Amino acid sequence: MKKFKPIIRCVIFLAGLAAIMGVIDFACVQTGYVNYILRNVCAKDNGTDYDTVVIGASHARASSDPEQIDKNAGTYSINMAIPGETVKDSYYVLEETCRTNDIKTVILDIDYQYYFNPPKEGFYTEQFIQCQMNWGSYVKWQYIYDNMNRMEIRNVFTRRQACDFTLTSMKENIKQKLSKGYKDADIYSLDVDGGTYAGRGYFYIKPVSGELAGKELIKSWSVRSREQITGYPLKYIKKIIKYCRDNDIDLIAVTSPITPSSVGTLHMENVHNTINNLLVENGIFYYDFNMARQDVLPRTDSDFVDKEGHMNGEFAKEYSEFLGKVIKEHKQGTKDINRYFYSSYQEMYDTDAGLYGVVEK
Repeated sequence: MKKFKPIIRCVIFLAGLAAIMGVIDFACVQTGYVNYILRNVCAKDNGTDYDTVVIGASHARASSDPEQIDKNAGTYSINMAIPGETVKDSYYVLEETCRTNDIKTVILDIDYQYYFNPPKEGFYTEQFIQCQMNWGSYVKWQYIYDNMNRMEIRNVFTRRQACDFTLTSMKENIKQKLSKGYKDADIYSLDVDGGTYAGRGYFYIKPVSGELAGKELIKSWSVRSREQITGYPLKYIKKIIKYCRDNDIDLIAVTSPITPSSVGTLHMENVHNTINNLLVENGIFYYDFNMARQDVLPRTDSDFVDKEGHMNGEFAKEYSEFLGKVIKEHKQGTKDINRYFYSSYQEMYDTDAGLYGVVEK
């Protein structure tokens, strides 16, 4: 019996530690949109399994309205694009979505910010999506195993980066987690920055007036177009392609249009060529909606809320309808690229150079 006492003590210690961590997690860890949308996509009482998922970052969350896409494409989709979602995050979000849904189509929205000079791999907030996954999900454990050589173990098991030990915050956290909205993962019950929640992962952003913010920021990013896609963005876009191919999922790569006056400043023609070449090498067709013809998808800076490229909700509806139509024709094999898109950036610039903010290389 004596030889088992140390083992029993260890078990009791670990159980006590787990209980303490559970209490701290319940009272001190702030929970918001990421937790709710992950629980939404994994719920089995949503009526029908989603067959289409949008993955990407904040540009996609503000631009891709599942309701409008579905009306035109005949799909049943959810938008799992999350602000700050890196290419690595997108891969695991895709797996998590497919864990409980029979996904047939993936719309991968490629945002230049996350492929050209992206956030460093291993930075301390990298795990903010993984940490909100349920411990019962094999995807969470896969993420930990795949990335254990660069993860901070305290962040993995305690979610300490999301902790707030102030009394006011603890009261709010407890109140939230005892609420029906939390139990049902009701995103409508949340006060989320970045627009008004309109359902299935899409946020409607109100139009703004006056000069758009972010002009200097865009100039500072213009050098990115000279770079190549390397490191973890390259690794994980290839993993997304392989995952879709292995699971008989139709992968449709897109880039939602950004603010026209920023297109030339950022040299998006270079970005397009780099991304297109990579995707062609891997057998994936790429729809760059920055090249959408103005007579098909009219747009000016007033259709966006900043220079970075987040759409307002009115234009997002038009774009989502167009996206749905392109997806339908893509699946039917009836798409006519020349009817919808310019043949090159130069042709597009020639239509109205002033609109696209063309600058010298």
